[in-house]
Order: sequence, then C-alpha cells, then structure tokens
Amino acid sequence: MSRRPRIALVVPTVELGAYWKPVLDDLATRCEEVRLFTAMPWRGIREEEVHPAGRVTVVGEKRRVTTSGDSESDYGGGVMVLSPAITSALWRFRPDVVVTSGFSLWTMLALALRPVARWRVVLLWEGSSPRVDFRDDARRTIQRRRVALAADAIVTNSPGGRDYLVDHVGIPAGRVEQVPYMVPDPTTLAGGTPPSPEPTGTVTVLSVGRWEPRKGVLTLLEVIAGLEEDLRRRVRVRLVGAGPEADAIQRLVADAGMEDMVELVGWVPYEELGAQMAAADLLAFMTHEDTWGMVALEAMAVGTAVLCSRWAGAHGLVDPELIVDPHDVEGTRETLARLLQDPERITALGSRAAERMAGHRPSHAAGRLYDAARRAAGPRT
Repeated sequence: MSRRPRIALVVPTVELGAYWKPVLDDLATRCEEVRLFTAMPWRGIREEEVHPAGRVTVVGEKRRVTTSGDSESDYGGGVMVLSPAITSALWRFRPDVVVTSGFSLWTMLALALRPVARWRVVLLWEGSSPRVDFRDDARRTIQRRRVALAADAIVTNSPGGRDYLVDHVGIPAGRVEQVPYMVPDPTTLAGGTPPSPEPTGTVTVLSVGRWEPRKGVLTLLEVIAGLEEDLRRRVRVRLVGAGPEADAIQRLVADAGMEDMVELVGWVPYEELGAQMAAADLLAFMTHEDTWGMVALEAMAVGTAVLCSRWAGAHGLVDPELIVDPHDVEGTRETLARLLQDPERITALGSRAAERMAGHRPSHAAGRLYDAARRAAGPRT
C-alpha cells in the first residue's frame, strides 16, 4: 500500500485505559485516519473526544454474563456480550486495517467481513494469565487457533503472551510479534495534586487497583503486618482503589493495629494518579494474576520503584531484584525488609525504573502498531 492506511482500533473495553488517548493522537499523525471503537470508553472521557468530534466511537455497551460459579473479579469467567453493531460502524468507517484486541465477538466479525470489506486484520493479545487463557478448555483453544491463524498479523505485549500463543494455541513463532503496546504517558501522569507529605524517615508504600482477591491487597497488608517492629514503624501505606474486599481490608488493618499507618484513599481520577505515584517511595503490585499490569509501568514512568509480582505480564520490564511471588508471603516480606533498610536503594531503583521506561512511550507504541498495520496491509504472500 503506497498511501497511508486508515486504521480502526477495536478494543471492547478501555474503561481504565486513558493511556490509549496519546497513542491515538500519535497514530493520527501517521495514518490517513484512525478511530478507536469500544463499548466502554475510559472514565472521564470528554465529549469532544467522542466521534464525530473526536477519534472514539462507542458501540453499544459491554456486559458480562456470568454463572453462579464465576467470581466477582473481572477475570472471573463468563462471557463478554458485545453489540453486533460493530459491523455497521466499521463498514461506515471503511478502514484499510482493523487492529482488534483479543478473541472477542468483534474480532470474529472483523474477520468474517474481511473478504467483502477487503480490510486486513491485526490481532492484539494483551498477555497471559490462567483465567484468561482457559488452557483446560480444548474447544476454546481450537477456536482461538482458528482466529489467530486467520489474522494477517499478531502482536502481543509480553513474553508470556507470546509463549501462550505459540506453545499452547499452536501459532507459528514467526507469526507472533512481541512488543509492549500498552504503555504510559509521562506527560499525562505529570499533573495532579500531591498528597500530604508523610513524616521524615518513613517509606511510603502505595497500592493502586481494585480491592479484590486477584489484586493481592490483603497479601500486601499481611506482608507489612509481619515485619519486625522497627521496620514496620517506618512504613506508611496508601491504598488507592475500591472493591469487594474493602471490609476485609479494614478488619485486617484494625486487627494488626495498623490504623495509624494505613490510609484507604479510594479511587482517584486518572489525572491525579501520577501525583499519587510520584509522592510514593515504592509501589507494591501484588497481583496474583494479571495479563499485563499497567499500573506498574505508570509508576515506573514517574520514577517510582515497583515491587512487582511475578504473575504480572509486565514484570519483564521491572528490575529483577524487585520481582516477588506474592504466594510466598515470607519471601516477599524479606525482599521488602531489605528495601526498607536501604531507602537510598529504593530511590536509585526508582531512577532506574524511569530510565527503563524511556524506551516505552506512547509514540513508540503507536509506531509499533502502525508498522504492524502497514505490514498487514502489504501484498499477500
């Protein structure tokens, strides 16, 4: 294709994905036109960002049908129900390339329409985790293999995502490109009002995310509660989020006598998140299961060290000395204790984190997605 392509980004939900906006803005400078189609836009999206004024088209609404055996987690199983109106929305836009996320109905519809619409399809796979992979579901694996093999190109964020597609789904290794495309924007994170400073000589540990079992907030509090007293006195904990474990968190804090050192902040707007992260000494991301883990990268981008679970897809971008297994509470506690004994080391690791993220900006992500779209739009072999 000699001209610049028209690209449709098809992502069923970007509810917590305000980081897509700078990627869209950058793609707009490379493409003839780019549009994001979603059933759930990011919180706080402005009217001027929505089509026809903006680059986001909202198609129907996303809902998840669950059974009694499914959990309250967003990784809790069930079926994502999406509007078939995506077909008419894409037809009106007439893209050259549809860049679509995951193995949803929308991806299958984009592939079904390809022979008539004559667009190409790039499949995005965020990453791997047990309750997203469904490795024990043979029928689903076969379906995913058919969808992935039908795509013109495949891009995944993480090595774990690549391993899943190649080793489990059975996609030839040469067809799967692994590049981080979900990355934070330091400029967006630079605003906000910093929280009140903590006392001199303390270390602020921040947790950001939904308060549910998968995210490991109770694990973090258990780790801190078991620290030796002289180390525990140095810690101040800020919990940003909300969710079904709120009562359990409050009980654990009270039972451990940590009321004076733990603050339950609640949710904060995305534009305030960077200030919360920059004010912390350490972000603790204790997830038990995450296909990616954007919050870890956001903290790194503003120069905050991240104590990161090995079960986060994004852990490959984190300094190896900061990777822990939250299932090993004692081992995680030992790592945290070492850090608390050397606050200057935490600061140095934060600076190193910012350096690591310097090569992972929205402009880089946009460039990688654009290159994948250009290759997919090229002559068929």
